[in-house]
Amino acid sequence: MWWTGGEKYLDVFWTDDKFLDKECGGNNCRWRSQDDGVYLFSYKHKEYRLKYNWDPWNKTKNHSY
Repeated sequence: MWWTGGEKYLDVFWTDDKFLDKECGGNNCRWRSQDDGVYLFSYKHKEYRLKYNWDPWNKTKNHSY
């Protein structure tokens, strides 16, 4: 996943029931990218919460997505 000025590599699909129940509120996880990072929707709190900050661009890597 990438955003202006940064990138992040992360797993967005899990088979871990604890994560799905605790973090996603079931079998569906909702992600959103914003300027400051990657957010996961918390069903418990009914809002998106920052889960990961962006990493700076790796200047040696080709970013032509």
